[in-house]
Amino acid sequence: MPLQRQLRGAHRTMAALLALVWLASGIAGVAIGLVQHRWAPLIVGLLAVGYGVLWSRATWRGRMLKWAPLGASRRHR
Repeated sequence: MPLQRQLRGAHRTMAALLALVWLASGIAGVAIGLVQHRWAPLIVGLLAVGYGVLWSRATWRGRMLKWAPLGASRRHR
């Protein structure tokens, strides 16, 4: 069975929920890291925010993202 690339219906909703969870936990991690002056929660929070942005991008486009274009978009700017 081939991997489904298009997100429709419940899959798109699940991607949106994942984006919200990752963004909320990332923002909480960044806030905890800043308030307590600790590096580990700050770094993990920033990574979680980045992952949440990727999930929101997948939700917005309605399809799963591939690794190659993610790296290529940064190199061509």
